[in-house]
Amino acid sequence: MKSIVFCLSLLAFCISQQSALPQAKPVIISIEPVKDKIPDIFDHIKKIKIVALESSPDFIIGKFHPPIVSEKYIILYDTKTIFCFDNEGEFVSRISNIGKGPGEYLSITSTAINHAANEIEVLSQGNHKIFRYDIASGDYLGSVDLPTLTYDFCIYAGKHYFYFSRGLNEDWPIDGFDSHHQIYQADYLNGKIAKQFLSGSTRMFPWKPFNSVGGKLYVNVADSDTIYQFNNGRFDPCYIVNFTKQTSTAEYWNTPFGKRKSIKNYAHWLSTSISEEFLLINYRLIDGSPNNHFLFDRKTGSSVDFTLESTTILNVPLEYHSCYLHNNSLLIVVHAFELLDLDHKSFVYKELVRTKFEFNENSNPVLLFFELEI
Repeated sequence: MKSIVFCLSLLAFCISQQSALPQAKPVIISIEPVKDKIPDIFDHIKKIKIVALESSPDFIIGKFHPPIVSEKYIILYDTKTIFCFDNEGEFVSRISNIGKGPGEYLSITSTAINHAANEIEVLSQGNHKIFRYDIASGDYLGSVDLPTLTYDFCIYAGKHYFYFSRGLNEDWPIDGFDSHHQIYQADYLNGKIAKQFLSGSTRMFPWKPFNSVGGKLYVNVADSDTIYQFNNGRFDPCYIVNFTKQTSTAEYWNTPFGKRKSIKNYAHWLSTSISEEFLLINYRLIDGSPNNHFLFDRKTGSSVDFTLESTTILNVPLEYHSCYLHNNSLLIVVHAFELLDLDHKSFVYKELVRTKFEFNENSNPVLLFFELEI
């Protein structure tokens, strides 16, 4: 009996020690936008992979939200329809269940893939629900009710949801266009909230705070200069981003609404992508210049700040395109018609010729994966 009590005490001690593990110091990242002699990111490209999405008059893709690319699937979606392709660009399924009936949504706010169940999940703000569909068939499988207005979500370890949501029981707006927000952890089966983290206030605009990499979850939100990592039931600061010569996003959003117009030198942090090797921050200066992109090597600490306006390899206007990370490649999604005027000397054009891609101005988008080395 004593041995059992001792073992239970030891187990409780180990659990308490695990929850109290000291957190590592966050890495400080300093960003100073380069306006003269802007580096060409394509000087850092090792090789390219091109995936042209299958085209058909039955599924033509126009505007789309940021893509979801996994090891098996490529997902593009707008506010009404989700298009699912395999990782070679072959069409898999389409989900377009607009309506008010069972399994139907008012609009699509965000999506996520449940890899273990082979499902695509759809967040609809208008319905206050997450809808679940089979990826292969597009069949409706069920839904989960949300407790409050939710802007984005992710699936963690197949057992939990994380929501980026308005605070519970809150009226909108607060202080002009602002509203309090929370990160909530919820049960995957019923969607009920278990914990809440990182409360703050943010303007109501599209923001994708979650990055899931190698089983690790990272979060950053609009009014913070910090990227957090989920460890042992808590969010620990992992990176702190310092814009050395501009007002930071955190400082801007934490300024009272009526005084923000007086801020003239401001770097607007748009989005973040994280892979095992790199961290990519997309931001924009308020002087009207194109989007900037800051690429940071997580292992070596080296970095490069660039715009797609400065690229010479494509010879097409990409300065207002977004770019993302997939594994250790830079991902840019372009419409097929944008590639019709490619510089024939570019290796993108040569790769298109080599692989015998056939497309025209009405073809579906093309994904360009550039393997990086900085």
